[in-house]
Amino acid sequence: MTLHVEVVDHAELGPWLASERTRADIGYLGCREEVVDFYVACGWHRISARERSLSIADGSPIVQDPGPPILIRSALIDAGDWPDGEIDLLGRPW
Repeated sequence: MTLHVEVVDHAELGPWLASERTRADIGYLGCREEVVDFYVACGWHRISARERSLSIADGSPIVQDPGPPILIRSALIDAGDWPDGEIDLLGRPW
């Protein structure tokens, strides 16, 4: 098996996300509370939302109430345009 790994400097993440290769409107990140300040310093914005996903262990539905860190980073759209409401990952959290 061959894996493609791309290392991206956090300062350059916005342009990378908006590149033709990724075509992402916005970056989305779930992380530990201990590293939130690092990501905020790199241009990420913390949001508060309920998140739905499927368990990695058994595929059962998980609903996480607002609280754990969710961060977004502008790429093609401004982070201020992120809509309010629940987030459904439509699968397992990566």
